[in-house]
Amino acid sequence: MGLRVINHVLIDQGRKPASSSGIHAGQIVAIQANSTTGDPELARANRDGTHTIAHVVGLAGDDATTTSNTQIIVNPVSLEFETHTTRRLGDFQDEVVEGVTNWTDTGTPRRGVTVYSGGGEFVTDKYETLFVANAATTDTAGTPAFAVGDGYTYGSATTNALQGQFVDDGGSSGIIVVARCTDGVLNDCLYVRWLPVPYVTP
Repeated sequence: MGLRVINHVLIDQGRKPASSSGIHAGQIVAIQANSTTGDPELARANRDGTHTIAHVVGLAGDDATTTSNTQIIVNPVSLEFETHTTRRLGDFQDEVVEGVTNWTDTGTPRRGVTVYSGGGEFVTDKYETLFVANAATTDTAGTPAFAVGDGYTYGSATTNALQGQFVDDGGSSGIIVVARCTDGVLNDCLYVRWLPVPYVTP
């Protein structure tokens, strides 16, 4: 998975992801009502007006898709975290269809997605290097600071399909801040402190 836990306060038991959610471990997720049934489901947090602070629930601890998966490992020589691609077995990874008890149905979910909420420190590779937030609901091309204490928000799907990704707050006002950078970026991994109570910058 594209997430390493340094410490955490609370783990959600796990919720079913939305159909075709595309959630990867290490992304920011939100809870929403299914448009047909009204049942709660997870989706990549989207700052385009779809998900407010009240919807954001934490960081995904599992993948809900079988493509473009990564994992964060410890390099045995340098003893530092680094990210690498990884394979997923589709039969045990499809988590987006109803009917959680039929183990012979290849389209049946095997488990929900773990969500780390309530605060903690994490290492993730699900962040943007070419975009920053420039308004409450949009992102723009820019260079993140990756400085200690720098604020991070969740991406917007408005122009660049960055939902779920960590995006630098760009120093702009009116941005939802959900995490703070703790150690910058090393080996393509962003070190962050998840804020148990996100807020909007003045």
